[in-house]
Amino acid sequence: MPALFFGIVVLVLALWALNVISKVDPRLGARVMKASGGVVSLGLAAFLFLRGELGIAIPLGIFGLGLLGFVEPCSLGTTLIVVKHLEGKSSARKLAHVSLFAGTRAVLIGFLGMAAVVLGSAFLGVQRGAWIFLGAVYLVLGLLYLA
Repeated sequence: MPALFFGIVVLVLALWALNVISKVDPRLGARVMKASGGVVSLGLAAFLFLRGELGIAIPLGIFGLGLLGFVEPCSLGTTLIVVKHLEGKSSARKLAHVSLFAGTRAVLIGFLGMAAVVLGSAFLGVQRGAWIFLGAVYLVLGLLYLA
């Protein structure tokens, strides 16, 4: 009997949380989740750093800073390659290469952003149906557990 009561409480809390989350402005929710993820990542990185786990702490810290908007961890490698490539070149040549690099990156990031919008818009139409389907699956699993 306690398991049934606990299952009902968890189900009610999950449905309540989904209802609250569904009413949040997506832009605000994304900003809050991004900042929260950055803070949690930095906290975990600091903890791991203090324990001496530098191999995990440093990339996790860079990821956390990226979520907070300080760096883009995915592009650090390409930036370092471009900087190394530009060593010893004239100022005009450096300016041309940096302009081409920044322009190409801006176009690529723009296309990735447009793809995210298209996929996100398509997902919003499916989201309610997925919630209903998953709710039914959870209900069936709960009933099977009780049987």
